Amino acid sequence: MTVSPEVQATFDYLFGLAAKALHDNRSFAPFGSAVARDGGRTHTTTDLQTLTSQPTDHLAAVLAVLHDHALGGARTAGVVFDTIAPPGAAGGPNAVCVHAETVLGEAVQIFVPYRRDRADEPVFAEPVLQDVPKRIFVA
Repeated sequence: MTVSPEVQATFDYLFGLAAKALHDNRSFAPFGSAVARDGGRTHTTTDLQTLTSQPTDHLAAVLAVLHDHALGGARTAGVVFDTIAPPGAAGGPNAVCVHAETVLGEAVQIFVPYRRDRADEPVFAEPVLQDVPKRIFVA
């Protein structure tokens, strides 16, 4: 996987928390993180009514907060969510997806396909990297 050190750090942070949530709780709502100019990292979640809201509602809310961080001077931001693995990806039907961007214009989605083993633990495959349009650092 070839990405900038900033995107790699964001991926490591978000994927680490998502993998732990899948192990501990079997699922997670989308959440995000931004890194400010001074290097401080923020963690972003949403407080939507989980019984009536959809995952896309959470994703849109997290992206809106991260866009505000971008306008406030963040250098890097990303969001993580559970989704379907991209076509042709080995490793399982589902994937953890990290969408990460930098203020310099880098924008990628990193899918990590997974399946559950007999003990119902997630088993992750090799990441799949895709360049994507910016969603956070936009005017």
